[in-house]
Amino acid sequence: MTDSHLAKSIAYHESGHIVVAAVLGRPLRSSGIHIDCVNRGIAFYAQRKPKVDYSGPCAGTKMDTMIAAYAGLPAQQIFYRECPVHCADGDEEFIRDLLASADDDDFADLHRRRCKQELSCKRKRWSTNTRL
Repeated sequence: MTDSHLAKSIAYHESGHIVVAAVLGRPLRSSGIHIDCVNRGIAFYAQRKPKVDYSGPCAGTKMDTMIAAYAGLPAQQIFYRECPVHCADGDEEFIRDLLASADDDDFADLHRRRCKQELSCKRKRWSTNTRL
């Protein structure tokens, strides 16, 4: 991969994090996206930190942070199919640390969100079926 392709690939990866974070309602930081001198990217948005009880008032849940963290590699692979999976090793390590520090409240939040989502889908299906 050429240097320009590598930079674009990293930019797509980090954009995946940023877009999903925005969809989840996480505030975006003015720093945006950066690629450092050793070709590591970073997306700046409000997120929970592993092993920290409180990451600030806008940090959101650990689940939101994990969802946004998982979004990098798929976004990168949409534009560069040949992108190796190890490009997301940093994300995987970050997610493992988040999972290790998650407590019952974090998982209860995920369960509540899934239940709400399922209920919303059922309501949509019901309203579509009643119109038919």
